[in-house]
Amino acid sequence: IIDVIGAENPLPAIWSPAVSLFAANHGAISRLTEDGQNLQFQARWADGNLVTDLSNEQLQSIHTGIIGHVVRNAEPFRTGNVTGVEFYENRFSSTISEMAIPLKNAFDGVVGVLNLESDYPDFFTDEHKKLCVSFANAASAAIQQADLIENTRSLHALTEWHNLKELLDGMLKNVVRMLGANTTAASVNLYDIENDNF
Repeated sequence: IIDVIGAENPLPAIWSPAVSLFAANHGAISRLTEDGQNLQFQARWADGNLVTDLSNEQLQSIHTGIIGHVVRNAEPFRTGNVTGVEFYENRFSSTISEMAIPLKNAFDGVVGVLNLESDYPDFFTDEHKKLCVSFANAASAAIQQADLIENTRSLHALTEWHNLKELLDGMLKNVVRMLGANTTAASVNLYDIENDNF
């Protein structure tokens, strides 16, 4: 059971059981940035060790690599040999097998990726994939709990803005963040009931 209620960043807590369950040599949990164009690594496992300092990690575009492919297609991806994957980007020279699962919110929007890598060929089986999808669903629920707390804080902040433009900009930003990847919202429309127009 993933218990991260109230955690400001639940991802490192989520990652620990993933390492135990799947015995991956490397991997990561990443979240989409607010603009939905990049993935930010929040927890990483490298060469058998949890990486505690992610301050030097660079963003990864959703247009590159296996995890970007998973975000764009919103479907799990598994390969027993990464050298045969056209869009593979080498991060660990020893990686041979890789499995990546999208993390989705309640609206079925992708909010991140659980990525596992192994130094052995054909390491991840169909059973691994099914278990990983179930785990990703539980991890997504934990992330949504943390997001709900953040959303409540954000909505409270809306009451502190001083003009209509700031209020609407804040609402728009929160809507895009809550719905997840592949969501675009360029405007907020107000309806004038007396004149029957927007």
